[in-house]
Amino acid sequence: MKVSGTRSSIFHRRQIIKPTARPPSTREASLEPQDMALLQSISASGFPMEMTPVEAHGHGSLLDQQKVVFILDDVVPYFKTEPGLPQIHLEGNRLVLTCLAEGSWPLEFKWTHNDSELTTYTSEYKYVIPSLQRLDAGFYRCIVRNRMGALLQRRSEVQVAYMGDFTDADERRVVSEGRAAVLSLPPISSCPRPQVTWFRDGHKIIPSSRIAITLENQLVILAAAASDAGAYYVQAVNERNGENKTSPPVHLSIATREPQQRENRNVSKR
Repeated sequence: MKVSGTRSSIFHRRQIIKPTARPPSTREASLEPQDMALLQSISASGFPMEMTPVEAHGHGSLLDQQKVVFILDDVVPYFKTEPGLPQIHLEGNRLVLTCLAEGSWPLEFKWTHNDSELTTYTSEYKYVIPSLQRLDAGFYRCIVRNRMGALLQRRSEVQVAYMGDFTDADERRVVSEGRAAVLSLPPISSCPRPQVTWFRDGHKIIPSSRIAITLENQLVILAAAASDAGAYYVQAVNERNGENKTSPPVHLSIATREPQQRENRNVSKR
């Protein structure tokens, strides 16, 4: 302030402040006041990136009443989908496993089979088996990582449909008359479990009050009689790949009692 005579003059000194350079990772956005919280934008690669107000990082402020500077935050990997129920595939078919994940790029993927590494980390999110074999069955897993960390996906079970062969050996069984005859399903490897039908001398066996087929595909004949003797076999069908196999026969013989044994048994019942 300068005094001249009886009048005083007031001079104002103005200081021009140049704006500081904005870091390259910032972006301006016009917002309504109620929107100044958290934004989500889509990067050039098509993946979402989180944006947080600069004030939350301890620096920066509003450029004006409706503009704010945002810093792009890194996003940890996350999976868009998770494996579902076990998959059953045919032998010889091509199998493609995919790992759909998002996060800050670059993303890298690795695959394991039954906890053994199949690949190293690469940018390829698919794993391809050109021709499935039985040894390819098991549990597959994808691991995705970026600079923020790594994430392990749930296991995906892959089953390969196949059917083996019955052993080429006839079997003979002898059961006493009046006793129960239990015939087991001859061993056969199959995925999934085969549908089984029992036959005797070429005729399909129909369950009744005296004949039953258990959940384990055992044939049970109660109070076996001489008329139950014959050649029994099964037809096994793999409904997934359509294979059909017939087992070697089981020859069932019924040992009849002597007349004296029958009489003694009738007397003991009286």
